[in-house]
Amino acid sequence: MKRYLILIAIAFVSVLSLSAECRRDSVKLTYKLHGQTRRFTAVFTHAGDGGIRMDWAIERNLKMWRGSYTMTAAAVTSARSMSYLMPEDGRHVTLPDGETFAILSREALEALKADGSADWAGTVYRLKEVKDGRVYASDTIEGAEICVLDDPAFPLVMSMAGNPLEINWTAEILQNGAF
Repeated sequence: MKRYLILIAIAFVSVLSLSAECRRDSVKLTYKLHGQTRRFTAVFTHAGDGGIRMDWAIERNLKMWRGSYTMTAAAVTSARSMSYLMPEDGRHVTLPDGETFAILSREALEALKADGSADWAGTVYRLKEVKDGRVYASDTIEGAEICVLDDPAFPLVMSMAGNPLEINWTAEILQNGAF
């Protein structure tokens, strides 16, 4: 009996240590592009190595489409570009070190807050305000506006409006970590 209690305790500690390394954030992403609206559910899984994997799903034509984007630890830390690669059913993409998907890098978020501006893929965003756990910035040349979650561990772009590529979105963090 004592041996079983020890094994249960070891298993419990193992689960706790895994959950400390891996955080899951479930997000509803609503994209408006070229006059169309698409609603994705995404689960962001934070890996122990500092990378983030985003598993996405969308119902299309009465079928559930799924795929993923993996962002390397280097991208999460210092990327200066966001991928606009269109999701394809069954496609699992590992982005280059310089790109993220739906999040800013930690360095970009820090620069925006500390310096009042950040260069993101050749576009300079200027800080408007930090309020209620969100960072608001705009591109004064082309008019794009972003709202970013003020969380260095998960700087999710909560909204993008006025994007010159006509790819705008809103994000809503959901309660559970699965879809």
